[in-house]
Amino acid sequence: MFSSMDTAAATIIAGPGESGFRAAVGAAQPGDTVVLTNSVDLQAMVVIDKGLTIRFDRPNVYYNAIRGNFEGALFISGRTESFWKI
Repeated sequence: MFSSMDTAAATIIAGPGESGFRAAVGAAQPGDTVVLTNSVDLQAMVVIDKGLTIRFDRPNVYYNAIRGNFEGALFISGRTESFWKI
């Protein structure tokens, strides 16, 4: 029998840009970490339907950002319970 508890969480490097971020989120499994290598300018909301950690590879750099070029939320959870660790 196989369980998700049998696998270790993965680190997925996202980039560049919005398409790289969306691809990384889509490929990630619950519990994985998505690492951004640069700032991301979103053109539309991103639905995240699994528990992920999203971080930058260069912490404490003042210009790291996920920005939206639209009105509304940047992220929405597709899950009934929200878990955000950004």
